[in-house]
Amino acid sequence: MKKFYLIIMILMLTAVFTACELAKKSAPEEIKQIRQDNTTWVIEKDGLRVLVRTDDYQYAVGDRISLHVDIRNIGENKISYTRETPCASDVKIFIDVTGKDSIELNEENFNPRACIEMIDNRAIVPEQKIERDVVWDQKLPTIPDRVQVKPGIYIIQTHFTYRINDIDREILLKSDIEILETEGEGSIVSKEEATRTVFSNEEVLEWYDMHKGEKIIVEEFGKYYIINKAGRDRISDAEAKEIMESVPLYNIYFKGNAWEFYFSSKYGDSPTELIIYVDAMSGEITEIKKIGAD
Repeated sequence: MKKFYLIIMILMLTAVFTACELAKKSAPEEIKQIRQDNTTWVIEKDGLRVLVRTDDYQYAVGDRISLHVDIRNIGENKISYTRETPCASDVKIFIDVTGKDSIELNEENFNPRACIEMIDNRAIVPEQKIERDVVWDQKLPTIPDRVQVKPGIYIIQTHFTYRINDIDREILLKSDIEILETEGEGSIVSKEEATRTVFSNEEVLEWYDMHKGEKIIVEEFGKYYIINKAGRDRISDAEAKEIMESVPLYNIYFKGNAWEFYFSSKYGDSPTELIIYVDAMSGEITEIKKIGAD
């Protein structure tokens, strides 16, 4: 009798263990997307890595918005997927414009065309990637005239569908952008116009040129030196190559009804940072601030 009860106990424990394991396998997979910075989002699932990057986070009303999608197979297995026609995009990108409706984003100068109705079988093999670049001009597809959207935060949805073991799978990554409301009356200067103004300024151009890597490296008898106010320092060939290919970096922000350009350089003499303010209404540079100037 004791042996019988022991067998029953073992069977019960086995059943409980099996049920727990099945529950784990059937539980929904928790996938988290990561925001690397204001413009870049990443998500990984089923051996795929999806990266979405916009050219900025904050935009003035009317600015063109550019978005880049990179889907990479970082796993060990081929991922198969199908599309409804050979002309269909690998990945679809939508922007939520009303909270209910969405606009599909496409390449610049996109022109829809008729395509043969035939299922297109595709695959992405390990280490292969798929890329797509789309744009949005901030307008709604209204008739008869397209209407400018209002300032606010807009959600971008990037969809990629595929199959694993004959089961349909999907990656959905949500990112966001902000269209800023300007203060006062009248239209503001676009980011592109402000950028042209900054790069037309002689003081900015002189600083930018003097902080290019090619301007601060000299070669003598096959040896490389970096020039500084104290003289020059010997550097390796690898360091010289990296520096010579470098240029100053810059970011653009919209703050207080002004475009703010932040320039920085790892190399060259001080000042190694510049902040340029462009009035968003007049389009004129109001201040050039030198950081770290002697």
